[in-house]
Formats: sequence, C-alpha cells, structure tokens
Amino acid sequence: MPPIYRSAFFLLVFCYLAQDLDALIYKQRKGCAPKNQLPASCDQVPGYTDVAGSCYKFIRANATWADSRKLCGKDAKGGDLGVIRCAAQNEALTKMMHEKGLYKEALNYPPDLAGGYWRQQVWIGVEKLRDGTLRNVQGVNGSYVNWGSTEPSEMSAGENCLFILSKNGRWVDYLCDHTLRNALCEVRTITTASACSGLVKAI
Repeated sequence: MPPIYRSAFFLLVFCYLAQDLDALIYKQRKGCAPKNQLPASCDQVPGYTDVAGSCYKFIRANATWADSRKLCGKDAKGGDLGVIRCAAQNEALTKMMHEKGLYKEALNYPPDLAGGYWRQQVWIGVEKLRDGTLRNVQGVNGSYVNWGSTEPSEMSAGENCLFILSKNGRWVDYLCDHTLRNALCEVRTITTASACSGLVKAI
C-alpha cells in the first residue's frame, strides 16, 4: 500500500475509534466528529431540568405538534418534543407544570371561553399510528401511557398527536395541526435510555 493511502487509512481508523472514545469522555477531537454527542448531564443543557435521567423544559410554543418539534430543536441542541417514559417522570413533570404556573395560568383564563381547559394542554413527543400504536419522536413504540379517563377519544378524525394536561398529567389525543400554547421539550443524556429501568419498560 502506498504511504499516502496507508496514512489515509490509519487516519480513518483513528477517527472511528476516537468517535467511540468521545462518547465516553465527552470531548470533541479536532477533525473527528463524534457519532453521538449526548450530554453527560442536564448541567450541560442551560435552562433544562433533570427529571429521572433526562432534561426537560416547558416552552411557550403557540404552535402545531410538528412546529413544536422544530421549536424544541431550536431551543437546545438535540432538543425535541419530550418523551415521558414512566410514571415517575410523569408525576415529576406534572409537579413542574404546577410550580411553573402553567395550571394556574389556565385557571386565570375566562372560564366562559373554555380557555381554562385549552390552556392546560402541553404537546408531548408521542403520536398515534393508524393501528392505534403509540410511537415517540425517537421512532420507538412505547408501553407507558397515562390516558385521561375518556381517552383515547378520537372525537375527530386525525386525533393522532398527544398532549399532557397541566392540571393532572393525564394524556389526551388531539388534532396534530391545532395550535397549543405550550410544549414540553427534552434533551436526552447518556442516562436517558436507562432512566426508567426497574420502574416500567422504557420507551
């Protein structure tokens, strides 16, 4: 093998190995982009809160489900609509919504306009497929759900996107092209995949 090709070969091998090593020590190596740049913890994601192993933030979206995904991506590197993987996360996030005033804000809306209910709605990163299976924004089918007592309702055709209610953390299926006031964003960390292990099967 000519020296120039040998050098190129060893450089490619080094970059490949450096990518895997980078995922462990979280450092960028010049000239070798890491395969997976998940942060080690939520301390590395300003404005986000660690909830059972993943980083979450509520944003004012005023957007559809799809556009809310884009907003989360703009809000933080690696951001997307939030996936809730177990009851522990759901309970903690419901508490966060109360602490951040999302439910109180909804109650202060004129009740005769039904806005109190509509302002409780917060997009989450789960959609419903044609066969009724739920799939999260990472493309994984999931087992954890927290449906409201009358859900999934499918009162209108195409209610295939989910939101969580700030009042009680219950999930509702809804029309994807409707605009909701708030959205839950998430940035995954290296611990996200195992965040709910031992509690329920993670999604």
